[in-house]
Amino acid sequence: MSRQRDYKAEYRRRQQRARSRGFSGYAQQRKFSPKILSAKGLGRLPESARAARSDALRVVRKARTGRVPVERVARENQLPVDVVRWWAGDALEPTHSGRTFARPGDRLLRLQPIFLADDDGVRFVEIRGSNAASRAQHIFDVQYRFIEGEASVEELEGIAGQRVAGRVVESDPDRLEAIADAHGVDIPEAYREILG
Repeated sequence: MSRQRDYKAEYRRRQQRARSRGFSGYAQQRKFSPKILSAKGLGRLPESARAARSDALRVVRKARTGRVPVERVARENQLPVDVVRWWAGDALEPTHSGRTFARPGDRLLRLQPIFLADDDGVRFVEIRGSNAASRAQHIFDVQYRFIEGEASVEELEGIAGQRVAGRVVESDPDRLEAIADAHGVDIPEAYREILG
């Protein structure tokens, strides 16, 4: 005789997985896809789901750079591996012997803050791909550290003429100082602006 299914236990597990992914429950999760194609799509997610997705991408980045299993990094960051698999499944190799490694690169959408040459403040831009995101993150790090007085003009010269999302990045020290003096660097506001 076959075992009877425990529908209540299945329901509880489904609800728990949805909550760990940042949704209020399975019904809300069903309205969204883990494949985010634009900032607008990301903006439609509940804030807790955006946070869970960011945590998953952070785990993938750490696993990739450290060349360690995703399971280990997820455990260290107290994030269920299921959350990483759901939000960043395309960035993962198949699991072998209970270990999953990040692919060398991926094409997942990321939003990256940056100072652009033709703009008056920090802006978030859509970046597709882990390598492009790493490069944009490095450029913003130099820009931000310069504004904070921790990076040199020579470091800014190293990013001169580079493009992020098809637009030239700001590398003029006078312009960066003027932007910081006039508007400050309001990263949360820029993030809210791109999400709509």
